[in-house]
Amino acid sequence: MRNDCAIESRPLFEEAALSHHEADPGVAGGKLGNALTSLHRCLGISSTPDAALEEVERWFSFFDWWYAAKLLEKGDATRAWSIIMDLAESFGLQRSIELGIEADYGVVQVKELYDKTMTALEHIQSGRNVEASSLVLEAADIQYRLAVERTGS
Repeated sequence: MRNDCAIESRPLFEEAALSHHEADPGVAGGKLGNALTSLHRCLGISSTPDAALEEVERWFSFFDWWYAAKLLEKGDATRAWSIIMDLAESFGLQRSIELGIEADYGVVQVKELYDKTMTALEHIQSGRNVEASSLVLEAADIQYRLAVERTGS
């Protein structure tokens, strides 16, 4: 059921990601709320504002990886670089512990996300934006799966 709900809700989260980066925060917040409500309803979880707020950080990481991949597809490596650098900092060993990311996802998942992020940065430096976009989208997919798995927990 989680997989079906993840597939059903993904376009709403992508729309929220786009709004988060390209529209005003009020629009993005409303779209994230709609996406979370849809996912919670599909999963049979009661949706409360407090529960949704606890999950927000997971979705912002997804938003960033997903949007960075879209920027790279459009050839905007400069903006993508900035977003990916922020993700690399958050998912680095020490910072991921401080932020509670490692406790949430586990060492193996955090390392995988960090490694994909760092390799994507190397690709951008070498002008291989297609390869970088692919890796960043893989990280977005992992982050999305993890966020859905932990929804409501």
